[in-house]
Amino acid sequence: MKKHLTLMLLTVVISGCATTQQTSPQASQDITEPVQGTAVELVKQHLVDTKRVKTDRYTSVDLKPLPEQLDLLSVVISTKIPNDIDTVKQAVEFLLMRSGYSLLDISQQSEETRIMMSNTLPEAHRNIQSMPLRSALSMLAGPAFDLKENDVYRSIIYKKK
Repeated sequence: MKKHLTLMLLTVVISGCATTQQTSPQASQDITEPVQGTAVELVKQHLVDTKRVKTDRYTSVDLKPLPEQLDLLSVVISTKIPNDIDTVKQAVEFLLMRSGYSLLDISQQSEETRIMMSNTLPEAHRNIQSMPLRSALSMLAGPAFDLKENDVYRSIIYKKK
């Protein structure tokens, strides 16, 4: 046992005395310049090329806005319009509530549009299932009206066909 311990100590002492030579950067190389092929550069290049980021082991996401974020009225909605909403105008305002869009002031719309907006909301229009917001707004107005959007002011208006 003593012999074995002595042998181990001798190995540790000998290996401890070994020195390694460290190389310093050459004088001509600027230390502040990024080295080509570093991990950061490779990751950045990969992001530029693929426009996708891995979020965990099995999931990756695109580095661009979703279509619904670019065209706010194309978002798919499913909703039930509350019973305290009685008119088409109130239903339109309810649907636009969190969309970022608003209904153009009713006084600036045509007489036909004002009449349509004051109509009672049909019971069939209270339950909206999985359709784009734009389609739901067109459905509320009916086939006699076209939905017009102003993307600058984020407002909508209905025009008689």
